[in-house]
Amino acid sequence: ENMLFTLVLVNGLDSMESLGAGAAQSGMLIGIHKMGTSCGTLLLFAGMRRWPELWRRSKPVFWTGAVFQMVAAAAFCLLGIIASRSSALSKDLIFNLLFVARF
Repeated sequence: ENMLFTLVLVNGLDSMESLGAGAAQSGMLIGIHKMGTSCGTLLLFAGMRRWPELWRRSKPVFWTGAVFQMVAAAAFCLLGIIASRSSALSKDLIFNLLFVARF
């Protein structure tokens, strides 16, 4: 999670500027990323409240979270590459997909 946040934090402004956006959209991208983190944490908290022994069977929870992180990071990377190399897709569509990939 920290590695992904560092990637978004360091490259957010440059990425948004390359798409014709500014600091506000970069801040929104960072905020959406952290909101996704908090939603995942809330889900884990709710699961632990409902099933206190969940921590004993944490391997499936861990792998599910890891797979979601890797898929979202790959989608974010792919969208960044597409946005920088192609003008076929609309910038608004790219913005929306980037935000969804980071949530």
